[in-house]
Amino acid sequence: MQISRRHAGLGILLLGLGAAGCSAPAPQAAAPPAPQPAPPPPPPPPVSEDETVGDDANGTTVHLHPGQKLIVRLTENRAAGYNWRLASGPGAHLSKPERTFEPESAAPPVPAPPSHVPGAPNGTAVFVFTAERPGVASVQFVQYSPWHRHSTRRTFRLRVVVGHG
Repeated sequence: MQISRRHAGLGILLLGLGAAGCSAPAPQAAAPPAPQPAPPPPPPPPVSEDETVGDDANGTTVHLHPGQKLIVRLTENRAAGYNWRLASGPGAHLSKPERTFEPESAAPPVPAPPSHVPGAPNGTAVFVFTAERPGVASVQFVQYSPWHRHSTRRTFRLRVVVGHG
């Protein structure tokens, strides 16, 4: 059997194409990695513990964060007829205070009773503020006698700086 030149050329061409098809595919550029989602934002810082001050903090500055409580504890001599009241403040940066009275005995705190009741117990006046928004507030308390409202026995001042959370 004789193969014509024409068929021989066609056979060589087919063998060449077949060999080319069996070789490894040409390398392709690697696809870029899929973008990773951004990490979640960090949680807000925890609200610090409540800040408690007493008689010895008169004239000082206290630093708070929004949501933090300021507890002012002032000694009261109710038996002599003197009690504490908020004279100025708290402004827009602190809440209006809640006031309670803690008798010297181990009794639990009670709403502040009037101090002009004869035989009223001595103890501690407690004012609780909550820092509401950044800024500076000044609070002033006066210790007075209900029957001498315009004369004060003592004053207590506190500067409160509410920072950004």
